[in-house]
Amino acid sequence: MFRDLKLRTKIILLGMSATILPVLIIGIFVAKANVDMRDAATEESIKLATTDLDHIAEGVYRMCETQNDVLTKALKSYLNIARETAEDLGGISFAYENVPWNAVNQYTQNSIPVELPKMLVGNTWFGQIQDLGTAVPVVDRVKNLAEDVTCTVFQRMNANGDMIRVATNVIKSDGTRAIGTYIPRTNPDGKANPVVSEVLRGQTFSGRAFVVDRWYLTSYEPIYNKDKYIVGMLYVGIPQESVKSLRNAIYDIKIGDTGYLYVLDSKGHYVISQDGTRDGEDISQAKDTDGNLFIQDIVSTALALKPGEIGEIRYPWQNPGDPKPRMKVARLMYFEPWDWVIGSGSYEEEFLEAATRIQDLTLRARIFLYSIAAIAVVVFGLLGTLMARTIARPIVNIAEAVNTVARERDLTVEVPVESKDEVGVMAGEFNKMMKLLRESFQLVTQAAQDVDLHAGDVAQRASANKDRAEQQAQQMQIMKETVEAMRATAAEVAGASEAQREAADASSGNVSNLMGSMATVTEASGSQVEEAATATDRVQAMGDTGAKVVENAQQQGTQVVAVSQAVSRMETAVNELTNATNSAMEFASSALQAVEEGTESVEATVEGMKAISESSEQISEIITVITEIAEQTNLLSLNAAIEAARAGAHGKGFAVVADEVGKLAQRSSEAAKEITQLIKDSTARVSEGAQLSDRSRRALEKIAAGGGTNMQAIQEIARTADNIAAGTREVNTMMEDLNNLAREIADMAGQQGERRAAAQAALGALVEKSNAISELITQANQGMTEIGGQMHGVVERTHQMREMTGAQAERSQKLTEITEVSAAAAMQTMEGAGTVVGITGELKTLSEALSHQVNQFKVGNHSDSGRSQS
Repeated sequence: MFRDLKLRTKIILLGMSATILPVLIIGIFVAKANVDMRDAATEESIKLATTDLDHIAEGVYRMCETQNDVLTKALKSYLNIARETAEDLGGISFAYENVPWNAVNQYTQNSIPVELPKMLVGNTWFGQIQDLGTAVPVVDRVKNLAEDVTCTVFQRMNANGDMIRVATNVIKSDGTRAIGTYIPRTNPDGKANPVVSEVLRGQTFSGRAFVVDRWYLTSYEPIYNKDKYIVGMLYVGIPQESVKSLRNAIYDIKIGDTGYLYVLDSKGHYVISQDGTRDGEDISQAKDTDGNLFIQDIVSTALALKPGEIGEIRYPWQNPGDPKPRMKVARLMYFEPWDWVIGSGSYEEEFLEAATRIQDLTLRARIFLYSIAAIAVVVFGLLGTLMARTIARPIVNIAEAVNTVARERDLTVEVPVESKDEVGVMAGEFNKMMKLLRESFQLVTQAAQDVDLHAGDVAQRASANKDRAEQQAQQMQIMKETVEAMRATAAEVAGASEAQREAADASSGNVSNLMGSMATVTEASGSQVEEAATATDRVQAMGDTGAKVVENAQQQGTQVVAVSQAVSRMETAVNELTNATNSAMEFASSALQAVEEGTESVEATVEGMKAISESSEQISEIITVITEIAEQTNLLSLNAAIEAARAGAHGKGFAVVADEVGKLAQRSSEAAKEITQLIKDSTARVSEGAQLSDRSRRALEKIAAGGGTNMQAIQEIARTADNIAAGTREVNTMMEDLNNLAREIADMAGQQGERRAAAQAALGALVEKSNAISELITQANQGMTEIGGQMHGVVERTHQMREMTGAQAERSQKLTEITEVSAAAAMQTMEGAGTVVGITGELKTLSEALSHQVNQFKVGNHSDSGRSQS
């Protein structure tokens, strides 16, 4: 609440506080001293009054002790007198004659008739004398010696020990002697009577006892017969109220103005009241103004005290005519021998008269002090008001300037410096602060513009980066499909190579079989030539040798048949070779086509890898620029936050925006770093894929070269096989001709004359054809040898192609895995680029908000001074 007050009010309050507080402290100190003085006076007054009450009560207690000692000794003397009187008269005895008695219980007044032997003193019966005018032995003798002393002779009524008065000078309320009353062995409350009990034990009882209708100070002793049996008792006593000197002394005691001393018994009866007006009255049911039975409290407190101990009780009391209750204090002592509760009491206010006078004096002193304090407060309040106006006015001007800045956001306000004291220094420092704020806001404005510019640049570059990332992801997908096609091509090449190898193996077997058949044909052709030569020679020497010529012709025919069969088998082998060669050519053509397609796929993959690598390098360059811009933006936001903090409450609005800009810049930088790492990983995988693609390209070139060589070899084998097939057909035709010639020779060999010449001509033709067949077979054999060598080369190259296509398949699989990982990285890069685009969008929005916050302040161009606040 104090903080919300105006400065002038605060200064006035402080000035008045500086005045009031010392006065208040002094006043409190004086008041405390007065209270302590009053309390001390009250305490001492109560202590003195209590001491006086204690002295009074103790004085009465000591008087009772003294009086009790005196009376006890006196009663013993009177008891001795009564005993000696009885002995002088002849002693106590009993007659044999009984007399009736109407025995009355002195407590309950109940009566019972009894008959007892006559009690004698000497030879004189005490009689049953009630009249005070008739003399009674012994008891009246004591009465004559001491007027206040009473004497009684008791006779034992029964074995229980009840004692009846047979002679006494104790007077009843009706003015007659109290004979016929008795003291029971047991009191009405069921307790043993202390007097009878003590006497029956053979002891003398001295003390307070109830006699007929009142309390006495007594002395009892037993009366024995000659058999030492207690037959009665002798009594002397004085009524308590008969101790006039003590009572008068108590009546004369005065305590203060209204206090007095009183005595109660344990039943709450007045023994001695104020001025004796209420002696004997039962006040046990009296209540104080709070409704408490204070007399019972007094009695119970006193009965709990030890001999000589003093107790106290306080209670409110209001006498008739008093306006209100007043507190009373009573100091208590208990004199047990007489059952006296001694109380000395008075009103508490009478003890405190001195303390009350002191309190009145201190009250007047406080009033005087408070008056002086009030005057001082007024005077110093006026002075404080004047000083507050003088001190507060320049500070109020500064406050109004600050209020203007806060309300209008005008940082061009200045405060005039009117003095060189602390307030003037504060005004000057305020102007310096406003200048610094203007400079800070100009820096923040520039920072906001830079942030907005960088945010736009980052947004543009991030968008381009996202587009390139999308293109890269598409290229990776296309490259993945290309690699899949390349792997399928490798599988096709491997299949074609395997089929080509099988065809080559089959062709090689056919070549071997063909060469075997050709060897057989060659051998048969040689034999045929030899047989033809022999037949020719024999035809020339024909005659008796015709039969041999016929035999040779027949053998030659047989050889021709064998050669024909071999040639047929060779023709079949050549046909199979031709078919296998054609199959190998088809497989080789398919393999070459697959290799060409694989080469194209590899080249496309390599080109894709190069494009991805170039795109990754471009993205890396963009990310580097984004990172640099993000770091610059973060630095600008940090500077803006610092300047906002220097601006205090005025910069809270754009401090929050600057903080958010910094956070977004940090997020953009982190996203750029993640993209950079992804690009590094992608570049490494692309490089590995490029190496694999290059190795695949070289392998496919080798496979293509081997396939081309195999194709040429197979084509050459095909041409050779065609030639061999043509020669085989020609040999087969010639062999048919040879077979026909051999039959003709055989037919003509047995004839003479003109047939000989024809046979010789036929044999010549046979020899020529056989030689031609041998030459053709030799050429075919050479061709087959060449085909065998070529087929061996085809098989080896096909095996190498198979191994290379297997390695190519493995590389294609590895390249597929790389493209899949690169595709995933490209997708992540695209997503990261999208995140950067979103962040830069938010960054631009916040930069615009920052610019808006800054533009709300009026900064102006402060090359000269700003406007003043008067």
